[in-house]
Amino acid sequence: MVNLMVSIAMAIVLILGSSTSILADSDILENPNVIKGDINSDEKINIEDSFQGLKVLNAFENSASSLADVNGDREIGIEDSIYTLQELSIIWYKDQDKDGYSNGTSIISRSMPTGYFNASELKTISGDCNDNNSNIHPDAIEICGDDIDQDCNGSDLACLTWYKDSDGDKYSDGEIKTQVAQPPGYYLAGQLISTSGDCNDYNGAINPGVSEICNNIDDNCNNNTDEGNIGNTYYRDKDSDGFGDPDDTIIRCSMPSGYLTNSSDCNDNSNSIYPGAPEICSDGIDQDCNGFDCKGVERFAGKYSGTYSGSEWGDWNLTVDETGEILGRALDKSYNEWDVLIGTISISGNLVLTQGFSSSGATFKGKINESTGKIQGTWENKYYGDSGTFVGTGQFIKPPGNFDKYKGIYFGTYSGGGQSGIFNIGIDSFGNLVLLLEDGEVVSTTINTSGNFSFAIYGDVNGTITGSGQVYSSGNITGTLHQSGVSGTFSATRQ
Repeated sequence: MVNLMVSIAMAIVLILGSSTSILADSDILENPNVIKGDINSDEKINIEDSFQGLKVLNAFENSASSLADVNGDREIGIEDSIYTLQELSIIWYKDQDKDGYSNGTSIISRSMPTGYFNASELKTISGDCNDNNSNIHPDAIEICGDDIDQDCNGSDLACLTWYKDSDGDKYSDGEIKTQVAQPPGYYLAGQLISTSGDCNDYNGAINPGVSEICNNIDDNCNNNTDEGNIGNTYYRDKDSDGFGDPDDTIIRCSMPSGYLTNSSDCNDNSNSIYPGAPEICSDGIDQDCNGFDCKGVERFAGKYSGTYSGSEWGDWNLTVDETGEILGRALDKSYNEWDVLIGTISISGNLVLTQGFSSSGATFKGKINESTGKIQGTWENKYYGDSGTFVGTGQFIKPPGNFDKYKGIYFGTYSGGGQSGIFNIGIDSFGNLVLLLEDGEVVSTTINTSGNFSFAIYGDVNGTITGSGQVYSSGNITGTLHQSGVSGTFSATRQ
């Protein structure tokens, strides 16, 4: 037992000996009165008291002064010596700015020195990189770009510039925040189309990149409302006749004064010229804007179609140009055959048509009603003894003028593949082309403004015949034919 106590005492002495270098006179409690723990009665509690306590304990001086009974359990034992050591060995950590974080500086003292705290009172006992500023410690929120290391990680953070885009349309109104973390509703410049210019950052349909619409709102943020060529097209009515000029337009969200929604006036400098105005014949003026003065057959120009009936029946269609020439075709449903219609119309609206180019064709005679565009008349084929009536309606249309240099009746020939023959072609002022072959077959097509055309004919056992040609303003036609690898040519001349 004695040896055990001696070993413990030596260990305590060694521990205390290693700590004496950090003890200062100011760390030792001095009291002029008798102090519990002051075993050697020198009015100080220090290492000598612990040694004395050990000596008392080692000598089994249980009847010694009660001053050695440091813990007050009425016994002098190893606990009293340990208690004395604890009284002398409290470590205090510096926290000058009282932010709960120490910079690691510590001292050992029985009582708490100013600016120091026990470890249990601190969040950390080291790591505070500025113990004179309570806003700087390891858990502080770092403020970027101020050259201060608030969170004591060794460096300041670089700031990011965030641009406000509340409506998420990728256009900012220019408001910014400078910080590290992304604020709600803010984005980096690279995430946006524009970092400024949004005049309403709470409406994604309003920003500099949208198109202006008619809504009394500055949609594209250019400080103007409903500007530009948006909305409806309106036509100027300079002569105030209630009809707009198709060549004098404006686009606006609402109709300006002096403009209309219709564009049917053919002369906006005269309020006596407009659609439906009374026509004065033979004055060279188209008062009613139908494209013609009523002095001649041009007032009947247009496109017509209808049916015929009698001993034979079928459909027909034709065009009338400004010179009164008529070109069309008829489908004989009795035999499912097409044929060409050629004729003229008089100044009074009477028309005469012949079927085909031979004397065996039927003759159609009728009249066009200038007011309604309706056609009615009779037909007769004296060669076969057939007859009947025909009716139809039409639309007065002024020809475009692009095909006048090509119109007419052409007679021609074709050859190729060991075959040859004759054909007829009729071209009207609307660009319609009717091809009549020698065997009576009729093919309809159109030409373009350059005079080019193409067609296909269901041929014999050798297959479909295809062709293409060119009409010249000089009155000639040339072209090529193809059938099952065999080629041929054709040509025609205007009569």
